[in-house]
Amino acid sequence: MAYDWENESRKEGGNQADRLPPGEHTLLAARAIYGKQDGRLFTSRHGDPQVMLVFVNSKQQEAAQMFTLSDAAGWTVARLAAAMDPELPALMKARDLHPRDLAEPEVLEYWLFHPSISGNPDSKGGFFKGRVSYSKSKTDANKEYAEITPIRKEPDSSAGDDVPM
Repeated sequence: MAYDWENESRKEGGNQADRLPPGEHTLLAARAIYGKQDGRLFTSRHGDPQVMLVFVNSKQQEAAQMFTLSDAAGWTVARLAAAMDPELPALMKARDLHPRDLAEPEVLEYWLFHPSISGNPDSKGGFFKGRVSYSKSKTDANKEYAEITPIRKEPDSSAGDDVPM
């Protein structure tokens, strides 16, 4: 069998980045991976589209997490969007955006890789605080999966102090 130069030229390669250690980090959604190397798109057991987001910190350490893009699992993406920019979920709702719409690379990039679109001065343009932990695979004891829990910025509590009941 001949070496498939065309297929190999499309692969991303290089050294693996250092793994994000467990703990709290300021993270950035760096890239999205939509499918396997054989060209098949990621899907859940129920056939819903999935995307793997790769997050990095300032030291270029990485962790990746799979997101299912269904209405039932959309809360995971909503929580991520709110941690990036607290106004994003309302903007996404106003545009009648559904989680499955993020399976389109241009849509995902617009909403999650450039979330300063709200004009909110507190938006950090995609940076957010998150807790990183790892869990063992249920099917392969040698594999661990990252669990990234976005930390939503608390609203400014002093703003409501002078508001009458």
